[in-house]
Amino acid sequence: MNKLSIFLLALSAALAPCSAAPLITEFLAANNSTAVPEASPLIFEDWIEIHNPDAAAVDLGGWHLTDNANNLGKWAFPPGTSLAPGDYLVVFADGASGIDPQGFLHADFRLSSGGEYIALTRPDESVVSSFGSAGEDYPDQDPDISYGISPVNGSSVYFTAPSPGAGNDAAGIAPVRDTRFSVDRGFYTTPVTVVISTETAGATIYVTTDSSPPLDSNGSPTSNATAYSAPLTISTTTVVRAAATAPGLAPTDIDTHTYVFPEAVVTQTRPSGYPTSWGEEPNADYDVDTEISQSSTYAARFRQALRELPTISVSGNVSDIFGSDGIYSRTTDSSIEAPISAEYFQPSESNGVNAIDGFQIDCGLKVQGGSSRNPAGSIKHSMSLRFRSEYGKGKLDYPVFEDISEGQAVTSFDSIHLRAMYNNSWIHGNQSQRQRATLMRDQWMRDSLIAMGNRDGGFGHY
Repeated sequence: MNKLSIFLLALSAALAPCSAAPLITEFLAANNSTAVPEASPLIFEDWIEIHNPDAAAVDLGGWHLTDNANNLGKWAFPPGTSLAPGDYLVVFADGASGIDPQGFLHADFRLSSGGEYIALTRPDESVVSSFGSAGEDYPDQDPDISYGISPVNGSSVYFTAPSPGAGNDAAGIAPVRDTRFSVDRGFYTTPVTVVISTETAGATIYVTTDSSPPLDSNGSPTSNATAYSAPLTISTTTVVRAAATAPGLAPTDIDTHTYVFPEAVVTQTRPSGYPTSWGEEPNADYDVDTEISQSSTYAARFRQALRELPTISVSGNVSDIFGSDGIYSRTTDSSIEAPISAEYFQPSESNGVNAIDGFQIDCGLKVQGGSSRNPAGSIKHSMSLRFRSEYGKGKLDYPVFEDISEGQAVTSFDSIHLRAMYNNSWIHGNQSQRQRATLMRDQWMRDSLIAMGNRDGGFGHY
């Protein structure tokens, strides 16, 4: 996922001395407290800065800004939008298209702090300036730290002192180029050798294999991280997380890959170091049921099913989830949320068992539900993935659910619930509810509502 090298090449032509075309020189994709000068009242929205380096004014009427490489004409500048010689223009990317009473422009899309494509295009939709060439993403963004073109050498850098509507800070910091894994996440039956690399010379890659993050919020290696020095041999179910740092450069984001070995899953017991109790529940249960996984009737079907069903791998600090103050030990406290990485595996039948269609995203994890939170009623709790800019991308953009009716696709999410089922289920404490337990009726009703045109019927699958 080496995004920086791609868009540095894309910018080289736009930065050539002979070019007089306007440029995207800076943007802020996670604005919490950076105000644009002259705005009253203050506006704390994400923004994109356009600069005219030419000695002549530029009429931007009919030009475009976009965050989608497949829709280069997404938002058009209003007729009469002029950019004077050497001047800067700030456009707010807040989804509110148009011109506000103060005269500021607002584009009809928002920027993602987790990285995406942005471009300035001419009326004919030819690209003039872009970050994230060919649909690749710009790097992850942190709150109130902008990203753009260094006035010193023309490279792409982070700015701790954003300057909307003015020249960029000469003290911008370039990022380390992202880490690459030679073997992608997925299901495996034989050992794999994983090579992790970055194209930044002199960078140090830090790795963990216990699901914890290798860097803390300050970009320093955590106590569980080790410096990568040789390829990793993975022979059992393992979560590998990696990030790279270098002196004088901003660290990479954390890349996470989970390697699932079905043979290890079927014999899973409590991992070393994991708590033996979860809060009010004295008997923490991590084991796979051997009555099924080792059964002469079900064992083969169980292994095959593990490779065919969609799977979610949730990775984070053990203490944040299972510790005394973790979300699985304090299930009735709806205020706590664990920072995690979520990977979605959707095996591809056409390409073999290791071919995975899915996503990876950093997000928050909470316990979901009402009565089902009580450990006395059930120790199997529903969970919820919360997509927030403080973790990375503010939304999940992925077609998680199959379309029930044409035109009903939902592909952008603020949250996704992982339902363990409680009412009318086999785990409910009430015998009458167990007797009418079902795994299908709920979703069948919702699918039916969606098929009849009710988009809010509730998408889901197992």
